[in-house]
Order: sequence, then structure tokens, then C-alpha cells
Amino acid sequence: MKKLISLLLALVLVLGLAACGASDKPAEPAAPAEPEISEDFAKLYTKPTEEVSLEVWYAVSGVTAEKFEALVNEYAAANSNVKIELSYAGSYADAASKISANQLTGTAPDVALISGAPMYTGGRGDWAIEKLIEDPAFDKDGIYEGVWKYAQWQDRNCALPYGISVPVLYYNKDIVAKIAPDIETNPPKTWDELYALAEKAVKEGYAVNGFDVNDVPWLFKSMLAQNGNSIIEVDGTDVTPIYNNEQAVEVGTFWQKLTANGLMPIDQHSNADKTFQAGQTAFLVSSSIRLARWGGNPEIADFGCLPMPTFGENSVALGGNHLVCFPNGDETKLAAAWDLLKFLMSEEKHTEFALETGYLPIYAAAMEGDYVKNAIAEDGRRQTVYNYLENAWAYTHFDDMGTMDTWLKTTVSEIENGVDVKTA
Repeated sequence: MKKLISLLLALVLVLGLAACGASDKPAEPAAPAEPEISEDFAKLYTKPTEEVSLEVWYAVSGVTAEKFEALVNEYAAANSNVKIELSYAGSYADAASKISANQLTGTAPDVALISGAPMYTGGRGDWAIEKLIEDPAFDKDGIYEGVWKYAQWQDRNCALPYGISVPVLYYNKDIVAKIAPDIETNPPKTWDELYALAEKAVKEGYAVNGFDVNDVPWLFKSMLAQNGNSIIEVDGTDVTPIYNNEQAVEVGTFWQKLTANGLMPIDQHSNADKTFQAGQTAFLVSSSIRLARWGGNPEIADFGCLPMPTFGENSVALGGNHLVCFPNGDETKLAAAWDLLKFLMSEEKHTEFALETGYLPIYAAAMEGDYVKNAIAEDGRRQTVYNYLENAWAYTHFDDMGTMDTWLKTTVSEIENGVDVKTA
């Protein structure tokens, strides 16, 4: 944790929403008035007994949506006075647009599971969560400090970290067994060491691709941070990307070397997961949620997980989604919304959600509990993935971070296609 804290203090970083699928930039509503709720948050810590209805939006799909729906319905079944209307809000980008529009009219949902939530709470002057998490019944201190950073705006808590993920290095066991049979005990520690293995896999005819990645900005910025590049500079409200210094050029040069020498396909990263599943790629960086989705599937090539290689500093960027409530001037609704959030964020229920969907447990105590230990015993790859939390950091949220990632993705595409790295 000391290492994690020092990373977080040393770097002022920004999460490009491409890493978690959020919108480029929310609409720019006029700054809303402070939520019309009293300062007596203590009364919101007790669930209401009268009948109340809640509108709950979620911007996830597949297994994640199914598990989230199941947990919300479990809460509703145990609290008959709370009537919950669950609605799929579309993709992260769709949900972001809808919430921005609804904030203009004061009709935002009572609870939402979205990405980039700090932009729609702290970024709009809503700090209700900051007071709500002081509820003695909520274990805010049990959550990893670095994970909390992912739910902040200007260093203040304004959302709840929920579906937390990291980029993970996966490898094809059949391919790598032929070029590095001791890889589990002697994994590549640097990107140059990984490059050598990827090159060997391709040149000796064992793999079509030596390496690939399905989310370019997420990995590229993790590599920048490893190499001493702080991604952005912040001066008051001004945020400036830093992609043109020596450290960034070094990362870009390495990236270009992968494509120039035929080890990574050019501009085909949307297919990266598929080609890895088909057994054509030796090494892949993809989200940690893939472990739960792919593990045990006989139709997917056998794979393992390795620590992330580095340029110097062990470092990976957090990604994922948040839970949040929107005060709409109705304190009864807000109390009910907070009670639902406490249920979903309890160590037991969150760990259940994480293990079944592939997201990471966020409570330090959960890592020592039987639920996680049994999961690791069933699949040892989980331990490797969970170890990533030791060196994970969170970006600073700001309105234009998705736009910045769009530019970064375009720039990396140019690099892959042979444009001079410094020029790009």
C-alpha cells in the first residue's frame, strides 16, 4: 500500500474513458444548484419505512448486467416498501449522454451504474456521496485507498467504485510452452524481454501474432506511467496532455517496433480478443474481466496470466465503472437509494459480484476471506490478476479525458502505420 500511495501522490493521471468504454465527453449543462437536501445526513443513514420508488439505471450488459439485476432484485425482495424500476441505459456512452440531458431537467435516475460517474457528480457540484459514506454502517475504510482514487473528482469522493478492472497480460500456453517452458517461474520482467519472446513465437512459426492489445489507450498510458510520463499536467482548471516528451517517444518507438517487425497487427485491435481465443496470438493485454469470462471455456485456447512487464516502474491503470445516486430534492428517495447502495457495496455482496463477473474485489479483508481463497484455489490465475492491485493507480477524472483518448488512439494508429513517432 505504501508503494501504491506513493504512486498516486507522485502521478496526476487521467483515465481515458476508452479504457472503460465511456463517452468522449458529457454534455455541458449549466452548473446545477446544490442538491436540495439538508445538512443532517445522519437521518439519511436509516432506511425509510414508508413506500418509496426508485429508478435505477445500469450501463452494463451480459454477465455483469445479469448479476447486477439479481442483486438489486434480492434487495427489493427483502425490502417490500421499496419499489425499484430497473432500466438498461445503453452503453457507457449512451448512458452518459442520457444522464447529462436528464441533469438539465432534474430528472436523473435515483441510482446509476455507469462509468466516469465523478464527472456527473463532483464535476457538477454534487458531493452527496462524500457525506453519505460517513455512515457508520458503511465500511469506507475497508476499500483499497487506490481504488477510492478512481471514484474522486479533485481529490474528493463523489462516487462509489464498483466494477473495478485492470489490464492483464495473458499468454497462450501451447505457444509459449515451445519458446519459454519456464515462463510461470521466469516471466518477462521488461517489455524488451516480452518483445524477444513475441518475436521468437512468430519467427519460429508458432504464432500469427506475437503480441496484441484490445484497448490501446489503456495500455499505452500504463506504459507511459511506467516510463515516468505523468500523462497530463494540471494547473488550476487547465489540463494539458504530455505526449511529446522523451519518455513518451520511447514508448511510442517500442510500440512502432512491434508493428514494423510484424509482431503486432496494425489497426486491428478490435479483433485482438478473438484472435487470442482462436490460438493465433502468443501474448495479449486485455481486461482482467476476461479471466472469468474465458476461464473453463473449452472453445478458447488454453491460457495463463503473467505480471505486467515494465519500462521501469511496476504500474497499471485502474478502469471500470461506478455506482452513484443523484439527489433530486426528495430525501426519502435519497435515503432509500443510499440503503440500496450500502447493500450492493457491502463486502459480501460486492465480492460476490466481483467473483462472478470477473471484476476485482475491492475490500482488503475480502482477499483474506474464504470466498476469494476458494476462488483462487479453483483457479490459480486469479491470484496473479489480484496481485495487480498492488501496483494499480487511478487517473484523475476531467471532462475532456475521453476526447484526449480519441486523439491518443489516432496518434498511436499513425505510429503503427509508420509515421515518425516524435512527429505523431
